[in-house]
Amino acid sequence: MPLHKKRTWILTADSAKAKIFEWIPEHKSLQEIISLDEQDARKHERDLKAERPGHGQGFASKVRYSVEDPASFKQQASLAFLKKLASFLSEVNTQSKYDTMVVIAPDEVYHVIRHNLSPEGQHKITLHHAKNLTNMPASGLSEYYVKNLTLL
Repeated sequence: MPLHKKRTWILTADSAKAKIFEWIPEHKSLQEIISLDEQDARKHERDLKAERPGHGQGFASKVRYSVEDPASFKQQASLAFLKKLASFLSEVNTQSKYDTMVVIAPDEVYHVIRHNLSPEGQHKITLHHAKNLTNMPASGLSEYYVKNLTLL
């Protein structure tokens, strides 16, 4: 009976972009599985909203003030993207596509992803590295992983 080969996925993510790689230990390299990009989370705030904020008026005075949303359109687009990413990871986890996962993402991105992952998916995260390496090519990321993360 053949031994089960442990599959490790490496997720690099920021608020608008994510790449998932599979670690190939025999070659000490990464193979890109999927790349996701959320264009709305990359745009400037002024390009996302068409209207000016709403206005209100004080009860006791005639002073008018603008009413801002608690979260910007860019933040909302980023949150939706990260929730969609976590949903995807939870779904492929049920299909046993990976055994362990290393997440390389800034802390605020990591916490949103982890919070929205299924409990089984959360248990498969073996390492979190608080860096933004989404723009690093696979070859550079392979070297970085071997030098800095396999020793942790």
